[in-house]
Amino acid sequence: DQQQSQVFVFAPDGEALRVLSREGEGPGESRQPEDMVFLPDGSLGLAQYINGRIIRIDLDGVPLGTLLPPGYDPEGGGMYSIRRVRSRGGSLVVNGAKVSPSADGMLRTQVLVRGNMAGEVEAEILSRAAASQLVRDGWHEKRNYLPSHERWDVDGDGHILAAPERNDYLIVVYGRDGQPLRSFGRAFTPWRRTDAEKQRLRDAVTVLRDGQRMDVPVVVEDNEPAVQGVFVRPDGEIWVLPGT
Repeated sequence: DQQQSQVFVFAPDGEALRVLSREGEGPGESRQPEDMVFLPDGSLGLAQYINGRIIRIDLDGVPLGTLLPPGYDPEGGGMYSIRRVRSRGGSLVVNGAKVSPSADGMLRTQVLVRGNMAGEVEAEILSRAAASQLVRDGWHEKRNYLPSHERWDVDGDGHILAAPERNDYLIVVYGRDGQPLRSFGRAFTPWRRTDAEKQRLRDAVTVLRDGQRMDVPVVVEDNEPAVQGVFVRPDGEIWVLPGT
């Protein structure tokens, strides 16, 4: 339950066993977690989108402290948001964005990064930086693309599989050091959006200033992204959800 910031635990037969965590700022509590992950030490991590942190608890709900995203220094200013976290094959991979001060205002950097339990970066897989001046520059869908949400996954060897190009059916396999190992794909024509679908996307971009909604230019693409999801099954088989 994202609104209540609660995790429900069910038995294999569907019986509800218990509820873990709750909304708040105290030990083991979180606010609107975006994702959750079993961490290398066996703890459960609740990843917050806003005020990006990974709140760690055990399976009885006992607080185990907080893990910062790899490479994030809260003392350096700015904010961090987390979209997705995966841990498999000894790799802890975080997808999120950092917003930090720059000479031109604010800089938003999206990252897909491999790190460790100490919050240290072990390999940067992908990143994209753009000025975060939406009122002035507007929001451009293609410029802001980085494989986030379900457009990447981790296999049993700790390799990261991601769809780095918005308009191409292309999956790149990155090694633990962040370097590409191989890629695969196919010819594909993604779904062409209707005018109504494009307008819904424009309407979904909300910019507030002093509590008031600001009108900003929003540029959306004619087509859906070619790849909507990448999933690695326990047996190593790779499933790809195309943009249809």
